[in-house]
Amino acid sequence: MQTYNPFLTAAQDSKGGGIYFEDPSAVENICVQTAAAAPGKFESSLAAALMGVFAAGATRLEEVVLGLNRVGSRDGGGQPWTAESLAAQLAQSADGLFSVAAADAHE
Repeated sequence: MQTYNPFLTAAQDSKGGGIYFEDPSAVENICVQTAAAAPGKFESSLAAALMGVFAAGATRLEEVVLGLNRVGSRDGGGQPWTAESLAAQLAQSADGLFSVAAADAHE
């Protein structure tokens, strides 16, 4: 099973921000449909750590940071997480998840 959607198309003049899904009956339903590529090792590890921290009850940014550091998760530079580094990483991950794929990248 694929872990990203190679069929995303950059829209020229579409309502809703530049990416749209084709006719659902003509395109296989793929998990993580808005991602242009499968998550890397770092992203997968962070996602697993975040799920554990949330499952343990963390709801505030400071609690999440403490939980990540407690389980040994580190930022992209190998340093303990801070509120600033986690917020920046989450923003970067969101930008990548919802970025517009080049129209010719999937041909």
